[in-house]
Amino acid sequence: MKKLFYLLILFSQIANCQTDHVNQFNLDYWTQPEQKTFWQKIPQPVKIITVHLTSITLNAISDSWIATDKNRQAAHLLNAGSIGLMMTGPLICDIKKGDWLAYLSSYLCIRVAIFDPVYNVARGEAWNKRWNASYWDLGVNQFSPPPGLEAFGRGIFFTIGIAIPITE
Repeated sequence: MKKLFYLLILFSQIANCQTDHVNQFNLDYWTQPEQKTFWQKIPQPVKIITVHLTSITLNAISDSWIATDKNRQAAHLLNAGSIGLMMTGPLICDIKKGDWLAYLSSYLCIRVAIFDPVYNVARGEAWNKRWNASYWDLGVNQFSPPPGLEAFGRGIFFTIGIAIPITE
């Protein structure tokens, strides 16, 4: 009877060791970590910068096409895409309500940096051509900076616009 008792204890310990081994390596299917989706794998600053750049570029191209009567239907489609992208931005980027000033500052800095060059290139003009139709152009015309200084200033605004989401 003693032998049977010792064998029973021995087998139960062996079975217990085997289950500990399985639990140690977490081989159970139901305890595996969730797989991240495509949007969850992209870092937050990359999403924010991409949404801003794409929206501003679409808006600049659509404005230039409307101004030159190139293709009004396609221009309105691009403009709607720009607005739609900015409206879905909070869903794509997980924007926090308390950080709205940082996101707005980032958008404005990137817009100052790239809107006019993209608008001018899409219109077939030199990238640094200044018009006199908007308050922004009138303000820049007051200073009349040389092209190198204007490019440097736009580069600084672009750097600030990208740095804001990265440091958030």
